[in-house]
Amino acid sequence: MCANGSKPRTSLIRGHVHDPKAAILGAECGSAGLFATKQDLLTFAKSLLTDDETLLSNETKDVLAQNNAPNAAVRSLGWALIPSAAADEHLCIWHSGFTGTAIVLDRQTGQGLVFLSNRIHPDSPNEPFLLDDTPLFNRI
Repeated sequence: MCANGSKPRTSLIRGHVHDPKAAILGAECGSAGLFATKQDLLTFAKSLLTDDETLLSNETKDVLAQNNAPNAAVRSLGWALIPSAAADEHLCIWHSGFTGTAIVLDRQTGQGLVFLSNRIHPDSPNEPFLLDDTPLFNRI
């Protein structure tokens, strides 16, 4: 079944997905993102940055850092790969969300950044956020 439109939301959204496409497609949509607390995201990031295999094996973490699209954009399984600011420009894994959230992890240096935001508050266009094209990871 194809969605033929959506009803505009008339109140502040709390506890529901903000991405309009995901809201229309419902539970079967894989683009609704990850809902987690700050502490859960830090635990996840630390797990990917260390040899801790509680969440993922080291072999799986290595796969997440491999370029699976060598003839196109640099992408791994579920992550964008971006060059680090280091002299060797080794690749870091990066993922961002509809509301402006982002996570970037440098497995070589063991450093990471979890950025939590809501760029669509108070409304979705939020032009100042969208017009500033300086990548988040270049500011730090």
